[in-house]
Amino acid sequence: SATSPIASTRTPPRPATIRHWHETYLKLYDRSIDRQKPTPAFKTGRRRDIETTFRWLEGLAESHWGA
Repeated sequence: SATSPIASTRTPPRPATIRHWHETYLKLYDRSIDRQKPTPAFKTGRRRDIETTFRWLEGLAESHWGA
């Protein structure tokens, strides 16, 4: 199987940077999502997806940089 050249040459941000992005993004999401008038299911599901994505990215960074 071929390795992506991007995946093999990119260095992830440090875990603290990703945690900062995570907190900042969710604060913005929580402040602004109701303006879009989402259904309750969409609102909670989308927030869960965002949380999962940031946790995944944090895990990658921790694996690279050490926890």
